[in-house]
Amino acid sequence: MKKVSLRWKVLGMVVALIVALSAIIAIYINSFVRGVFTKELQKRGIIFAVQAAKESEEPIINGDSASLFEICDRIKSAGDVDYALVTDDNGNLLAHTFEVENLPEKFLKANLVKSDTLSIKTIIFNKVPYMDIGVPILGGELGTFRIGISLLRVKQEVNKILKSLFVIVVIVLLGGIAMAIIFANSIVNPIVHLTEVANKLSMGDFDVKIDVKSNDEIGELAQAIERMSRSLKLAIERLRR
Repeated sequence: MKKVSLRWKVLGMVVALIVALSAIIAIYINSFVRGVFTKELQKRGIIFAVQAAKESEEPIINGDSASLFEICDRIKSAGDVDYALVTDDNGNLLAHTFEVENLPEKFLKANLVKSDTLSIKTIIFNKVPYMDIGVPILGGELGTFRIGISLLRVKQEVNKILKSLFVIVVIVLLGGIAMAIIFANSIVNPIVHLTEVANKLSMGDFDVKIDVKSNDEIGELAQAIERMSRSLKLAIERLRR
């Protein structure tokens, strides 16, 4: 079995600790930031949708499709909103911001609101996940105003933060490695020196000098070896007499 030096063991433990802590922090930040961004987008989306639903009441009553399209376009251009549409109480499309005219019936009825309470659902449309916010128009009697916000925005924002975190982790890792090397050397070098001293003592060289000045357990070990060296030297001299 290949021998692994104490220096590399200490260095490996420090690096492993830094990597483990970084992974835990990354997972926490990913979850926390994702939740914060999602709630913020949801809050803003609700404000836009409730306002648009209120403005859509009169155009629906008057059969003013042009005004409904104008409201949808204005909400979409407000930012963060990827689509807006108005359906009647049966799910029939009245106005929208899509480039195509015919939208899947399943999509149109995916978040149809029939009560006074708004509805928020995650909808997959064209392989993209959206936060779909549906607000009833006049208590649902006139239909539903819906807006969609791509959840990929949240992923993009989280990825930006994680990229910045990765740079910080690399810097901390390099600093940690440097500190680990210094720390490992402060422990390993005296031990290596004492090992050499012990080997020389075993070969009968009792004049070897011990150069360890630390005031810790290693220093105490050095003093013990030094006392043992003197004792062995005196004992051998007595035997020779």
